[in-house]
Amino acid sequence: MGQTRIIRKYVNRRLYDTTESRYVNLEDLRRLILEGHEIRVTDRASGDDITTPVLLQIIGDAQRGGHASGSPDSSARGNFLKPDSSTHFKLFFFYKLVEVIQT
Repeated sequence: MGQTRIIRKYVNRRLYDTTESRYVNLEDLRRLILEGHEIRVTDRASGDDITTPVLLQIIGDAQRGGHASGSPDSSARGNFLKPDSSTHFKLFFFYKLVEVIQT
């Protein structure tokens, strides 16, 4: 899918997709990942890479049975971590987890 999508997280906790020049939510990020896009989330104030905590938040929200944004959706509920619907996401998450462990 090409280049990594850079997402900026602002002090007010809003997420901004620099590729599409628009604000996004966790559900938007989940969809991007499932579509095979690679994302990197940076803190706007410090420039720190905060991709891992954001991914963990997406997974946690999905495990609670709803959209990452918190709104329920029957098509997303229960399907988020099934192998047929999120192989790319699992691989990306595993890669980030290994990266965090090694640092």
